[in-house]
Amino acid sequence: MECNRFAGKTVWVTGAETPIGHKTAEMFYAEGASLLLSGVGEARIPQRGGQFVFCCADNPVNEAHANRALALIGSLDVAVVANRYVKRASLLNSTAEMFDETIEQNLSHAWCAARAAAGKIGKEGRGVILFISSIHGEKPSASAPLYSVACGGVNMIVAEAAQDFGRLNIRANQLRCGPIDGDEKIFVGELSETYHDAAGRMPRGYLGSAEEVAAAALFLCSDAASFINGATLTADGGFLGYYLHGDSPKRWDYGYAAKGSGA
Repeated sequence: MECNRFAGKTVWVTGAETPIGHKTAEMFYAEGASLLLSGVGEARIPQRGGQFVFCCADNPVNEAHANRALALIGSLDVAVVANRYVKRASLLNSTAEMFDETIEQNLSHAWCAARAAAGKIGKEGRGVILFISSIHGEKPSASAPLYSVACGGVNMIVAEAAQDFGRLNIRANQLRCGPIDGDEKIFVGELSETYHDAAGRMPRGYLGSAEEVAAAALFLCSDAASFINGATLTADGGFLGYYLHGDSPKRWDYGYAAKGSGA
């Protein structure tokens, strides 16, 4: 049965050029939402009757970009802040320019988008802002520390937004992601082996998909999550707490099947 949880609602997705951002937009659209997409040059989602898709090439890393995007729509119900910019370099070898760019594309982007969205949603009286970030706001990646620093800042933006925007009847939550298909290309480097054979480090032996993350995002933005505010949901398949390597078959052979124990 087709689900239309977001019929009649307008959703702004920033970072819509990323795999998670694009899949999230697709799934909102499939459930009846109209879309405003930032971070894409052209629409990749077909329009159909009663729904619209507006696109802006620039992600809202400053107030001008945010206002230019939101001027395209009359009202806003949901904002999904999903931009991700990763630069691999150690702290020692990173530069001031790399620091500024990483902070702008991740942390400043989150701040600008959230403020602009709250202003737009607040005039209507009810809505949701969801930040899609990373487990590396808590767990160092060792290969992209500047990105981890920016994600740590997003953690506090979420906490403060939940308190501040809650007075406008706007919920603010965070979905922090672990490894999904394709992340090896982004994080793998000589600085760290964390993402080498990342699937082998997962308890269930596979990386997540953008669709799995997007499904969690839609839940947090739906009325079913109406009492969830200031929360962080981790979608990492257990990666954050399980940094062993490729031993699922061993554990089965040694304990679960042979002895029925929890070894």
